[in-house]
Amino acid sequence: MLIERLEERATRINAERLSAPLDWEEAFYRSLARTLGLKVNSEAMYDLAIATPLKCLYKVRDDRQLVEAILQGQSGLLPNTPADDYTQTIAQAYNYQASRFTLKPLESSAWQMLRLRPTGFPSIRISQLAALIAEHDHLFSQVISARTIKELRAIFSVAASPYWTTHYRFCGADTRAQVKHLGKNMQQLLLLNTALPFRYAYALSRQDAAQREETLALYATIPAEENQIIAAFRASGVTCDNAATSQALLQLHKRYCSPKRCYGCPAWRLGT
Repeated sequence: MLIERLEERATRINAERLSAPLDWEEAFYRSLARTLGLKVNSEAMYDLAIATPLKCLYKVRDDRQLVEAILQGQSGLLPNTPADDYTQTIAQAYNYQASRFTLKPLESSAWQMLRLRPTGFPSIRISQLAALIAEHDHLFSQVISARTIKELRAIFSVAASPYWTTHYRFCGADTRAQVKHLGKNMQQLLLLNTALPFRYAYALSRQDAAQREETLALYATIPAEENQIIAAFRASGVTCDNAATSQALLQLHKRYCSPKRCYGCPAWRLGT
């Protein structure tokens, strides 16, 4: 089930990279953005990545503030009348870069804010995305080169820029100072939904059996997800100790349990 899940994702990843100007790097950037948006803003974050070509960000990658200015401006969330120095600086930088690269921002209505925790607000996730791009030279290549989950987590150990320590949206002060790091839960989502599927897809494309097996082994070193589907399997007596099993169970539920394909179910055929 885990392999079936990864091969399905590999098919989607290959389709994405064939339409992406910078191939694997850009497809990875788009997937990273989508995952950072979680369910509520995944499509808006993906649209942001589509509207903001990676080659534009690479041209200013040495200046993190410029990377963030472009992404924040492209989101459509910058206020028309900046009320503080940072927002004004970001807006001015964006206006210049948008003219330079002929960029068109999204509509602010693309974003959902209701029932979000402050740390999950789009502007903070966008700042974290900017950090990932600015702090790593060829992010996808580093993910491919990593050999352990510890190394992969280190790649994703970034924080939003200092402005967001005391803000959760532009001009909206936070109730307490808090550095907005990418937390362990978000790092795990990035590993399971982007980093490891891309490693597997890349290994398949290169017919690299060693890297494929290495990637599968990495799943077993990550804790299992905790959600209603996994809880239901556990309640029925299924042991689930790591992400290799939880990802397999999610695939089983999605492709066999939910559509009631019981007679095609691998678990049913095995008599378990």
